[in-house]
Amino acid sequence: MLTMSNDEISLNTKIFIETVHRYTDIPVEHLFNYIKEYGVKDIAENANIFCATESQRTRLKELFQFKNIYDIINKFGIKSIEFNDSNTVKSYFINYFSNRHDKEYFSVAYLNSSLELIIAKDIFSGTINEARSYPREVIKEAFFHNASSIILAHNHPGGNTQPSMGDIEATKVYFDICKNLNINLIDHLIVTRNNAISLADMGLINKLCYLSNNVPIKELKNIRQRIDEAKTKANKIQSLAKYSLFKDKELIK
Repeated sequence: MLTMSNDEISLNTKIFIETVHRYTDIPVEHLFNYIKEYGVKDIAENANIFCATESQRTRLKELFQFKNIYDIINKFGIKSIEFNDSNTVKSYFINYFSNRHDKEYFSVAYLNSSLELIIAKDIFSGTINEARSYPREVIKEAFFHNASSIILAHNHPGGNTQPSMGDIEATKVYFDICKNLNINLIDHLIVTRNNAISLADMGLINKLCYLSNNVPIKELKNIRQRIDEAKTKANKIQSLAKYSLFKDKELIK
């Protein structure tokens, strides 16, 4: 067994290394050398540096997925999470993608009719342009989990939160597919280490609704209000016209 002196690392770091070793079978020496050189930051993303087998890489990934799930439960509680505003969704996916910045991951949150999270799943890893090749997987999971709505999310490891043309095109592809299957595409998030942007907040989802002749509820309310105002105005004009006609008749008499 490798001897790790207190002069080189702290007791907590020792416990961390030994715990990871017990669960993953990654040699203590490999973990020690990596952490001594780079620290624990991005350890899951850089697994190829010190993992000798695929089994070790898989177990390390599972270990950090467990940590992410723990952090999410600790932050949002043990009950179902309601995705009823974009800030909650952003916070969730920042936690969801933490410790995974080695490449792009395309994930989907499946929601019930009350906008409660059923499950969030990774669909694939790679570039966003590849996302358009995976609609069958996304829809299959939606039907399997009886989801009424979905939220797309993917990370930008480089840290840029601005949507690319590929991001916008992928959103449009999935919006059209979901619309035809009576599934609501609520949002598409782009996530970095400490930030996230919502394409719905940027107005893209509403724009797609208009283009597909599917007017959002919020806009329907505005339209109905304008119609009601127009009707009220028309009634006033009609009343004035009748009154004027009545006065004209009185003058004729």
